[in-house]
Amino acid sequence: MEIVELVISALSLTAVGVGIFQANRRSKEALHGSSTVAADAH
Repeated sequence: MEIVELVISALSLTAVGVGIFQANRRSKEALHGSSTVAADAH
């Protein structure tokens, strides 16, 4: 049973890590897009 719990916790940690990675990537893309729009405005 302990091995199963370990695997489940590892999978959830991996899912959280992937979610954070995707959120960071999206926010960087959004920042890049807004900065290029601001540069075009000037």
